[in-house]
Amino acid sequence: MERINASYEQVDFNTILDIALSGIKIIEDKIYGPVYPRLVKRYAMQFLCNKLNIEVPEGSEDWDWPRISEYIDKNLEAYPMGYTAFSYAMAKTEAVLQGKTGVSNRVSINELIKSIKNRFKEIQQASDFISCFKQAIEKVVALKVMPPNAFYKIENEKVIKLEVNACVYKDICEAFIKESVRKYDGSTVCSVGRMITTYIELELGPNYDYKLEKFASPNCEVTIIQID
Repeated sequence: MERINASYEQVDFNTILDIALSGIKIIEDKIYGPVYPRLVKRYAMQFLCNKLNIEVPEGSEDWDWPRISEYIDKNLEAYPMGYTAFSYAMAKTEAVLQGKTGVSNRVSINELIKSIKNRFKEIQQASDFISCFKQAIEKVVALKVMPPNAFYKIENEKVIKLEVNACVYKDICEAFIKESVRKYDGSTVCSVGRMITTYIELELGPNYDYKLEKFASPNCEVTIIQID
């Protein structure tokens, strides 16, 4: 497999936070209204406090974003992946509002990927699956939101294999497994698979999907495919 060229040792959690807050505001305004950010705050705090093994602060779903961010900052030493709570909470909220498989509708992930795309100057649109995959990888690496220890292999023009070691998003996927939040077809959600596949779909159309082949055993393996 070919190593993805990421020069950093950990993802940029500040970028994850910025992208998440931008997406939350857009989704609130365009789709769900004020119930959406309230639930995102609730589930983000539940996720974080579960990892910290502490009680959720009373009334925290009514805190403003700076206060929640400050709370996460304060606990980063105990749980360094704290800001992934926002990514979890956005998908969890959508699943609750639309039913457990609502996560597969990808309103939240679509807005997150659009935010990623908007951070770059317009470049020539990729015209095929493989070049679009490479473009997606290039952008998420540039923003430092791609797990750094990852590899890929192009099996053929319709199949690409990804392997991620020590994925920073593992806790999100593990929570979805425990809560039976799944894709539209009942299969397991993969945060990295969702991110890359959604980018490709926004560029080339809906005929793409991913399948998580192995989860944290010890690495994650995911196949991204073009559907005939």
